[in-house]
Amino acid sequence: MQSRESVVNPWGLVVQPPFIERRFEMIIASMIIKALPENIDEVVLKLNDIPNVTTYGVHKEENIIVLIEADSEDQLKDLAKYINSEFEGILGTYPTFIGSDQDVEEALKSIN
Repeated sequence: MQSRESVVNPWGLVVQPPFIERRFEMIIASMIIKALPENIDEVVLKLNDIPNVTTYGVHKEENIIVLIEADSEDQLKDLAKYINSEFEGILGTYPTFIGSDQDVEEALKSIN
């Protein structure tokens, strides 16, 4: 039997079950992280330290393009909350694309 206790995720946020019992899927998300121009360099460096987060440059001095791999929607939400609350100068995180292996499985079923 699995524990029903709270767990601290990799970003330091406390999460509750039933996340432990969920089927994990791979989620890929691209986001624009809008930050104050004076904080951009520091934010990019901090983002590059987070596992499964890849930065792809800065657009118009305040938009950081990132790709995130997550095991669940909750993990993706937790990461966005973490970035918004813990990084200085963040104005917001804006998903531009979210896809999962489940989406691919559903698409393949509709073709066959």
